[in-house]
Amino acid sequence: MASSRAYNLCPKAIFVRVRMDVYKKVSNQIRKIFSETGLTASTGVSYNKFIAKVASDIQKPDGLTVVPSKAGKQFIENLPINKFFGVGKVTGKKMLRLGIKNGADLKLKTKKFLTKEFGKADAYYFDIARGIDDRSVNPNRTRKSTGREMTLQTDISDKEKMTQLEFPFY
Repeated sequence: MASSRAYNLCPKAIFVRVRMDVYKKVSNQIRKIFSETGLTASTGVSYNKFIAKVASDIQKPDGLTVVPSKAGKQFIENLPINKFFGVGKVTGKKMLRLGIKNGADLKLKTKKFLTKEFGKADAYYFDIARGIDDRSVNPNRTRKSTGREMTLQTDISDKEKMTQLEFPFY
C-alpha cells in the first residue's frame, strides 16, 4: 500500500528507506544458489500466517501461491478440511463425520458447537474459518527441533531393522 495510506492507518509506524539495489543483489545471489544446487522452495504469501502456510502447500515442490485479502474468503471456503493447517488425521475424520468437509462448512458452525466438539481448539477453528489469524510472524524464534527423513523402497515394520538403518548425510 502507499506509504501515505499506511501512515493514515498507523501514525506511529516507523518507515525505513528502501534499499532496492541491496535487495536485487541478494536476490540474485539466492537465485544463483538455487540454480547451482537444484534446491526448490514453495512459498505462500497472504495477509495472515494461516493462509500463507496453507498456500505454501498448494504448488509443491517449487511454486509460489499468492492469496490477496480480497480472495481470502473464497480460498478458505473452498479449502478441503484436511488441508487446514492444524487439522490432523483424527480431527479431520471427526470433522468429516460432523459434516464439515471444507472451510464453508466449518464457518457455519457456532463457537458453542466447536467448543463442545473440539474443546480448547474451538477459537482457532472459529477464527480461521473466517480468515482471522492474528498470530505474529517471528523470524528469529529459537528452533525447537531438527528432523531428518529418508524414503525407503518398501515399508518396514520390524523395529530392529529400523534401528539398523543408516541415514546418509548430505
